[in-house]
This record gives sequence, structure tokens and C-alpha cells, in this order.
Amino acid sequence: MLIYDHTYLYNIGFQLSFLAVAGILLFQEKIFNIFQLQNKILIWIWNLTSVSIAAQITTLPLTIYYFHELPILSLFSNLFVIPLSTLLIYCTGIFLALSLGDAIHLIGTPLGNAIIFSINKLSYWLKASIEYISNISYAVIEDISFTLFHVITLYFIIISIKLYISTTKPLHLMWILSLIILFLAYDIIRLLF
Repeated sequence: MLIYDHTYLYNIGFQLSFLAVAGILLFQEKIFNIFQLQNKILIWIWNLTSVSIAAQITTLPLTIYYFHELPILSLFSNLFVIPLSTLLIYCTGIFLALSLGDAIHLIGTPLGNAIIFSINKLSYWLKASIEYISNISYAVIEDISFTLFHVITLYFIIISIKLYISTTKPLHLMWILSLIILFLAYDIIRLLF
């Protein structure tokens, strides 16, 4: 994508999408393995939650930086958003695959109508669930002052945490603690001056 158009690098959606995928690749398996569950429903819920947590880890610094807010209920909302959006993508993909070169014949048929009905209902439920959760009081902490320094420091903390989890070397733990102190000291110094 960047070879096609290098300006994508400055697109917020591009940045957050790739950071979410990076978070899932780096952290999801470790998070999922925290609990050893036996119940299939609980495994499914925990899998969705671990994907959401992993994506939040790497997108949260930029989300706060760009939007100056912290979504408190995003982990909860993702329990609805992820399955609904996945089903929506599948239904849309099926519709497109079946209608390649023959879209006119699929529209108006019972199969076409059923797929379109499913797409419309899934879109409605997805939008309604997001709106419902976003309208809950205190769903978002707003007006957070976050500088580029905060973002960079948090990403160094995240990288250090990943290194510590992978290697358990005390040096990486020292890096984490040092970066947290630097992060907090920056705010204190900024407040004083």
C-alpha cells in the first residue's frame, strides 16, 4: 500500500489498522494463554477478548494522541463488534462471489434477498450496538492531553514489555521501569514549568 501511495503512512486509519494487527500478532497468543479454559463458549469469549486486548495495547497510545480520549468500554463493545463485523464481511463476500458477472440475476432471487437481508440486519445490529455503548455515561474519558513524547515513550514501554515477556531478562524489566519513570517525570516537569 505504501509503494502505491506513500501518503497512506499519514492516514490515521492506516496507522491504527496496522498497529492493531501488530498487537494481535505480538500479544494475542500470550494473553489468550493466561487462562486455560475448558468450556467452548468461555474459550470463544476469551479469544475475542484477548484479540481485543492485544489490539488495544498497540493502538491506545495513538488513539489517545489523535482523539484526546480513552474509550473505557471498548473491550466490552468488541465482544459484539468483532463477531458482527466478521459475519458482515462473510455475507458481503458471499454476495460478491455469487454475483460476479451475474449480479442482475442474483438480485431479486430468494438467495440474493436472503443475503441482502442478512447484510442489512448485521449492519443495523453493528451500528446499534456501537451507538448504545457509546451513549453510556462515562464510556469515554475525554480531554486527555497527550504529546508525541507520551506516544513514543509508551511504544518503547510496550516494546520493552514484549521483550521482557519473551526473554524474562531483568534488563528489560529495568527498561520498563525506567521508561515509566521518564513518562511520569516528563508530566511533572511540564506541570512545574
